[in-house]
Amino acid sequence: SEYVKARRLRQACVLLTMSELSVAEIGDSIGLENTSYFCKIFKENKGITPNQYRLQWQRSK
Repeated sequence: SEYVKARRLRQACVLLTMSELSVAEIGDSIGLENTSYFCKIFKENKGITPNQYRLQWQRSK
């Protein structure tokens, strides 16, 4: 459902900014073991890839 997807993506954003986990590890931890699918869903919702999201956050600190 959309609620579950939104919740998973919120958790992914937290992990991308607050941890050193790889994108694959973050995908696993939020229940999306297929890294390609995780990246696709993330980009569809955020407009950028998980790695780009992490880089933008690091630059804005």
